[in-house]
Amino acid sequence: LFAAVAASSLKLLVAGDKSSAGKSTVSLGLLVALLDSGLKPHDIAYIKPSTQCVASTLVARFCEDQGIACEHVGPVVYYRGFTRKLLDEPAGPNAGTLVEQCSEAVSRISIGKRITVIDGVGYPAVGSVVGCSSADVAVACEAPVLLVGKPGVGDAVDSFNLCARYFEAQSVPVLG
Repeated sequence: LFAAVAASSLKLLVAGDKSSAGKSTVSLGLLVALLDSGLKPHDIAYIKPSTQCVASTLVARFCEDQGIACEHVGPVVYYRGFTRKLLDEPAGPNAGTLVEQCSEAVSRISIGKRITVIDGVGYPAVGSVVGCSSADVAVACEAPVLLVGKPGVGDAVDSFNLCARYFEAQSVPVLG
């Protein structure tokens, strides 16, 4: 990963096998590791283009303290009733617009950056009912995926395989 960052600009989406899997914690760890590897704060960006929570996060505070470009609440917020409202109101934003909004936000924050860490939402299919899942965002942003899951063997491997296949079905590379 760090060799790829040295060669060119990279976007990386951190996804999880469930909500609260540790996506933001892994994103924070990646940001620290990137700084430790010699990248400067102005080389790095962090964004959560779609979210279920608008509260300030430890990642956002870290980015602000370090001078890393950060958008911890992107353009799409899955608030209670969001999906029903979107499906019931045909005049509202369409699914393509949601993905476009996320992709444009990622592109905007990535200008002049060597790497952008994209923090996924929930599990890989969250938002798929409106065409704006983490996989849809990864496709739109041309970002490979790093999956965060539970420890162990049986259920951990099964969950990883299920999530990885979801991304791979949309031709999104899963790095591990």
